[in-house]
Amino acid sequence: MLKYYLNKVRRDFKYFLFYKSQKKLKLLPEYKIQKDRYEKLKNEFLDNYLEIRKYDSNKFLNSSWLNFKEKIEKIMLPYPKFNFLANPIILFTMFATAGGNWMRSQLKFLEERLNEKELYRLLVESPFGEPLILCEKYLTSHSSIQHLYSIERYFYKTNNKMEKIKSIIEWGGGYGNLAKIFTRKINKVITYIIIDIPIFSLIQYLYLSVIFGEENVILLKSPDKKIVENKINILPLCFVESLNFNSDFFISTWALSESTKEAQDYVIENRNFFGAKYLLLANQRSDSSFKYAENLNRIANDKKAISEEISFLKGNYYHFI
Repeated sequence: MLKYYLNKVRRDFKYFLFYKSQKKLKLLPEYKIQKDRYEKLKNEFLDNYLEIRKYDSNKFLNSSWLNFKEKIEKIMLPYPKFNFLANPIILFTMFATAGGNWMRSQLKFLEERLNEKELYRLLVESPFGEPLILCEKYLTSHSSIQHLYSIERYFYKTNNKMEKIKSIIEWGGGYGNLAKIFTRKINKVITYIIIDIPIFSLIQYLYLSVIFGEENVILLKSPDKKIVENKINILPLCFVESLNFNSDFFISTWALSESTKEAQDYVIENRNFFGAKYLLLANQRSDSSFKYAENLNRIANDKKAISEEISFLKGNYYHFI
């Protein structure tokens, strides 16, 4: 019973923080721009989704993701609300809300690498989505801190130069936040391709178009469409086998590990990580839901990757090449 009430208090406190977050985000200068873009684009969401959903991508999805896809469809159709990141299903399943020592450990690492002005530029949340702010210093969420930490950890451990990266493929892009932060980090739009299930592809397209402008984001709506260079390309999973494309950098944080064996074989064996020279992978231990998660540990070992167990997230691993 005590555990129940403690969890309830924590959840109620996070909802209180949401209300504070919303007020601060509405004061940002880009709020009106993003609100106007959202109102213009939101009504295209359902038609685009119905057009893409006709194509099948289920062989790459396990039962857990098939069930989750149905839940997401129910809350995101006919289109996501402007504050869609406040939805409890999104908040407590896809959004990092732990805070505490986990977040402080990541922030400490980031503050050792970057000055405060640059950290604010990279981390400050966009008004669209109205995410939960857990760090008022940088007006940011734990999710954004987590994503920037993954990027900075990669460059710290490998000493690779960001200037060498001209194209990126991200397998499983969530709502588009890592792509947003990486684009800010590079400080320009490069060829960035996000591969995901159709419902998330549409969320990513809306989110990134509202933030960066629809002229910088391409939604591939049929298998005959082509990747556009120097744009953020949203590629639904159902079209991935129809296109021949490669990249310099392949990223997948807890998405390839949650994919089916067929999906992993396609990415690793058939496409050799889409020809990428640089890899950033994160995975967890295998369990009943994600039986093949630890395959990435073996692949990383074969490729002589720099691997580490994540100190604040036991049983989870980074692999860098």
